[in-house]
Amino acid sequence: MLNKIQRDHLAKLSFKVVEILLAGVVIGGFMSENGNHTGKILFGLSLVPMFILVGLILSAGEDEPP
Repeated sequence: MLNKIQRDHLAKLSFKVVEILLAGVVIGGFMSENGNHTGKILFGLSLVPMFILVGLILSAGEDEPP
């Protein structure tokens, strides 16, 4: 169990990571539009962890005791 301060810090940190991964998705998307294979790899590598992290962020708030 994380206390409130740790949970807030983790949420801010994971939000920054999601922002970075989202930038990777956008940049990769633009690069792959030009037929660049590096862009497609960057797009794929950024998209998967972003969905995993978003799922973790959403499930992190559900472990509150009733």
